[in-house]
Amino acid sequence: MKSKKHVSDALERILLFFLNGEEYFKARYKKFIRPRLDKGLPSLFRLLKPLYYTDLTSNGGEAEQKERISLMESALLELETELTSADNTFEGKAEMPNSPTTLLFLYQYLAEHYNLLGNSEKAMVYVDKAIVFGQTLPELFTLKGKVCKHSGDLFAAAEAYEEARRLDLADRYLNTR
Repeated sequence: MKSKKHVSDALERILLFFLNGEEYFKARYKKFIRPRLDKGLPSLFRLLKPLYYTDLTSNGGEAEQKERISLMESALLELETELTSADNTFEGKAEMPNSPTTLLFLYQYLAEHYNLLGNSEKAMVYVDKAIVFGQTLPELFTLKGKVCKHSGDLFAAAEAYEEARRLDLADRYLNTR
């Protein structure tokens, strides 16, 4: 099924559900998300969100799931370090200088990650970092509104959603939030 020229995104993603441990899961996870961050795929978190809920009761259950989430967080923070460091390397290979949008989408992903885990403070830190890079992206203000709502600050959530609505010149779906 897997050809050498083009690997199916679905095959790569499904493989993540069956791998465990730092050597296998974490390495494959980083290889999966890095090119998608470079492309600026805003739906990357929604694509991988099922990894947070996968039922692993047959092999280790909750402990194994916590390890997987910890490995994902570790991989994301390593990517942040790599992207913000002076030398632009990924897995020891020299690369083109990093695009600011790669860091923007990593910050967005980290904000969604921490928001899902219930850590609103860290989520807000990363939302604010992302907004520095993408001040005109309504999706970031929608995410900020979601984080504020989950932290219980409904006034700040309303302000963030209003800013997202104001920035959304195409009048897409934000009016329904």
